[in-house]
Parts: sequence; C-alpha cells; structure tokens
Amino acid sequence: MIALIERGPLLLLVRPDSPYRTVADLIRSAKASPTGLTYGSSGAGGAHHLCGAQLIRASGIEPS
Repeated sequence: MIALIERGPLLLLVRPDSPYRTVADLIRSAKASPTGLTYGSSGAGGAHHLCGAQLIRASGIEPS
C-alpha cells in the first residue's frame, strides 16, 4: 500500500543579506567550511528533513 503522509512546500531559503545566490554557492561554502552549515526542518523523518539529508548526500557535503 502507498499512502500520502505529508504534503507541504519544500523551500530552500537564505537571508537576503546572505552571500549565497545559488545552490552551488551554498554547497561550495559548506564543503569549504570545517564546521559545515546548519539547516532547520520540521522534524526528523519528515519530508523537509529528508530533503536536507538528500542534498547533503547528493552534493558530497561531509555531515558534521
């Protein structure tokens, strides 16, 4: 059985005064930073959390 368990927008947002203008900028910075970057989500296992984890995996960012 397949069921819809969550529905909501998936957004990647940064502050307007952030140096990031593209996703590539964000990934480049995360890879260069020894402490990485942080992100927030609605909770472990939710779509937002899993998309953040997938971005980390797909981009090759080392999780901290």
